[in-house]
Amino acid sequence: MAIPWAVLATKIPWRSLLVASPEIVHGAKKLYQSFKAKPDARAEPSLSPAPAGSDAENIANLEQRLLALEGKLDELGVQQESAADLINALAEQNAAVVKAIDVLRVRTRFLIYVCGALVIVLIAIGAWLALA
Repeated sequence: MAIPWAVLATKIPWRSLLVASPEIVHGAKKLYQSFKAKPDARAEPSLSPAPAGSDAENIANLEQRLLALEGKLDELGVQQESAADLINALAEQNAAVVKAIDVLRVRTRFLIYVCGALVIVLIAIGAWLALA
């Protein structure tokens, strides 16, 4: 079943979206700055009890698990930072789209006025020709 795009486009609250866009951009930039400003905090992972064995084996096993968890934590930090970068880029693109839509709205209003004036001129020319 095909999506009726015209109906779908009319159901989107464009005015609300355009009004809320600056707030969205501001919130995304604030989120981006909070991710950039926070120091790299290390959370202590909860470790399950090690299996029975010698102390040296348990310590080696715990060190290995700790290194693995630190690597995962670093990886998650990088992913979180890249997600914040993406959110910031999307917010900037959204702001650019809103500005473009505003320009198009103004141009459309101008063209409507010009077309109305041309219709009036054509009616006047038709009336003049009919009387002549």
